[in-house]
Amino acid sequence: MKTVPALLTSVCAIALTLPTIASAYDSELATHIQTNVTGRMDRQYLSDTPPKIDAPDLVEALSKGQDILLLDIRTPEEHGVVSLSHPRALWIPLDALFKSENLDRLPSDQQIAVVCLSGYRAALATGLLRAAGFEDVVFVNGGLAGLVQAFKPSTLAPQAGR
Repeated sequence: MKTVPALLTSVCAIALTLPTIASAYDSELATHIQTNVTGRMDRQYLSDTPPKIDAPDLVEALSKGQDILLLDIRTPEEHGVVSLSHPRALWIPLDALFKSENLDRLPSDQQIAVVCLSGYRAALATGLLRAAGFEDVVFVNGGLAGLVQAFKPSTLAPQAGR
């Protein structure tokens, strides 16, 4: 079972200053993280820029069968408008991501690509997941909008021999 380390004061300060945290939805997330995350977070992951993958590169990797989990952290409202139906996609809203039962759903033996609408929340979540001990996590640069642009009919076609 993967456990979430405690959120350092500096992480709370960073999270609370981000513009998306200003909304009521995101302030609930910040409060949840601040009160429910226990242990010690690795400061190195918090000071580094989270690694990213460009949407076209992710689409290419998925079409080649690379073992990557596409973690959709958008709100229920956003998910209700458009959802990811890829077989390697998992939807866990950001405000529920750091609950232990949801962290247990994340693989430790494959890459995780975190996606939100634009990439901003995904970058935040990527840094927090890496600090929590998930080593192979990247955010999708450009978010869902970038993924939509990157998908072409040829990437959706069945591969030969399948």
